[in-house]
Amino acid sequence: MSSLGILHLVLMVAAFVVFSLSFIVSGLFLIQERQLKFHRAGPGWMGRLPALESMDRLHYRVLGTGFALLTLGILSGMILSKNLFGSYLTADPRQIASIVTWGIYILFLNVRIRPGWRGRRAMMLSVLGFLTVVLTFFGFSHRGI
Repeated sequence: MSSLGILHLVLMVAAFVVFSLSFIVSGLFLIQERQLKFHRAGPGWMGRLPALESMDRLHYRVLGTGFALLTLGILSGMILSKNLFGSYLTADPRQIASIVTWGIYILFLNVRIRPGWRGRRAMMLSVLGFLTVVLTFFGFSHRGI
């Protein structure tokens, strides 16, 4: 494997790890929000979680980092594809799914700054994005790279 191939692999795996972390944060946010809504918050590990606003900010920062890694990973993959197949984009399902995932996260990062798109709505969109990440990594075979 070429050094560009290794760089691409490292970037995409790092993006997957960071998006996994954001999924965990969003899940904890949704659980904690539900417990607070029904006045079930109490002692235990849930009581040790940061405030919802802090978790929301952390989630946004983590997603920003994951998005940057995904962007660099897609760009390195496009260059790798050009070197191997003569075209930046092919009909490879994983390439298409990566771009769809990128689109979902760019949508998230853009709507997140608007009023009303924090908290639960943002976390649900993030969960959708993570499902596309999982589908992209494990649901499609990759052509020859």
